[in-house]
Amino acid sequence: MATPGKHRTHLVWDWNGTLLDDIHAVLGATNAAFAEVDLAPLTLKQYRETYCVPIPKFYERLMGRLPTPAEWERMDGLFHRHYTEQRAACGLTEGV
Repeated sequence: MATPGKHRTHLVWDWNGTLLDDIHAVLGATNAAFAEVDLAPLTLKQYRETYCVPIPKFYERLMGRLPTPAEWERMDGLFHRHYTEQRAACGLTEGV
């Protein structure tokens, strides 16, 4: 632990594009993952209207049922793989 006044550690949590302008990476990763599990792609408008947390409920809205644990694990892994590939191209949100 740092000595008070000498060093400070900060944790910055970014949620939904507050700092990192990543909505296109999120949507791109979502649609790439959906393509691998035979779900239809979403437009940005559809994504914003449908997205919710917890995320399995988001999938339930799209699939008409909650994903099984195996489906959830696969979709989560697919999303993160595609997001990792796309996030490097993201910049800061305008005005940050």
